[in-house]
Amino acid sequence: MSNPKISVIMPCYNEAERISKSVASVFQQSFTDFELIIVDDGSTDNSLEVLSELGSQYPNLHYFSQTNKGAGPARNRALKEAKGETIAFLDADDSWDTNCLLNLYKKLESDRDATIAYGGWQNIGLEENKCKPFIPPSYETPNKIETLLRGCRWPIHAALTRTSAIKAVNGFDEQWTSCMDYNLWLHIASFNKIVLVPKILAYYHHHQGEQITKNRI
Repeated sequence: MSNPKISVIMPCYNEAERISKSVASVFQQSFTDFELIIVDDGSTDNSLEVLSELGSQYPNLHYFSQTNKGAGPARNRALKEAKGETIAFLDADDSWDTNCLLNLYKKLESDRDATIAYGGWQNIGLEENKCKPFIPPSYETPNKIETLLRGCRWPIHAALTRTSAIKAVNGFDEQWTSCMDYNLWLHIASFNKIVLVPKILAYYHHHQGEQITKNRI
């Protein structure tokens, strides 16, 4: 069997109650040439039991377990297993539009010079004025680096990146406990072409549980 076009990477830490919905949003994609790699990062709930059940349900879902090291090391562990030519990231408590992967992959295929395709997103679970759909502008401009340095321009699950580009920067810097995706985008997007898909592709689900982006420090 040939390698998949996309490797979807998902870290999991104590997400037994939510991960099934996120996995379902992956397998509901209209684009089907992918593998899903989940790394359980030392969960203390029954996440591994849930992953075992999901693994028997979905044949191209592969899961691994490690002692608790954080989201960055968990994603790097998954990157070592990834066989796809491109990489998509989805956290165990978020979801995608059914055409997310299709739109992102088609955009990269239409421009072989592009390294990252990114799109719009919507917050779920906050007050109404903070849940409006947002489509970012095109950042491939002469002042791109300056713009990127002002802040992270898309969430980790609203982008598709060529695997070769991620490997070229050695994946995630494991000293970061938060914003590790922003650090990755800076290293890649600053020096490679990026392209916009002007559609809402990703949904960020806010809740009371543990979330990486709540670590503001």
